[in-house]
Amino acid sequence: MIRVAIVEDTKEDAERLNGFLRTWTKENPEAGIETVLFSDAVQFIDSVPHNEDIVFMDIEMPHMNGMEAAEYYRKFNKDTVLIFLTHTSRYALRGYSVNAIDYIIKPISSESFKRVFQKAVEMQQRNKEQETVLLKTPDGVIAAKAKSIAYFESRSHVVYCYTDSAVYKLWGKIEDLSDKLPEYFIRCHRSYIVNLQFVDKVTKDGISVTNMQNILI
Repeated sequence: MIRVAIVEDTKEDAERLNGFLRTWTKENPEAGIETVLFSDAVQFIDSVPHNEDIVFMDIEMPHMNGMEAAEYYRKFNKDTVLIFLTHTSRYALRGYSVNAIDYIIKPISSESFKRVFQKAVEMQQRNKEQETVLLKTPDGVIAAKAKSIAYFESRSHVVYCYTDSAVYKLWGKIEDLSDKLPEYFIRCHRSYIVNLQFVDKVTKDGISVTNMQNILI
């Protein structure tokens, strides 16, 4: 699921962009999109949690313009893919200061949307590949790639993290992990959190995951 935020004070522009997103979803059914619309930058900044993958940010808005909002947003969210919407290209250079990948000149055309959004999706996917989870072990904190973790198991008051190459013994409770993990992890049982990308099959008796090397660290 790709989470997209549209921050746009002009209703017609927001609806036009949302329409392009719906069309893209129909053409790419394997990649679901969840879209949230915000009518101004203040409303967007005040919204929590900020878990957007891609943000379309209008620049010229009342109360707080899009550039100011982006500068504030980047203080606590470095990885979200940011795209500016504008009537002029004069903000292009400032966009690099907040790590915007591109901008779209209004009125937004289908061609310009497809070009920029495809680039945004590819970057978002690369970011996901590099996403890490901080795990507390008896020897200290380690950063594990989220994509490498198959599942977590709570057993005899100890939590174990099973990756594609090793098993880590962790400090803490399994319920404390849920909010720290990407959306493709689900807690399917009070003692297990599973990465859906490792699931082979689901039966009435349980869940089967891909075979891994179980080397206890």
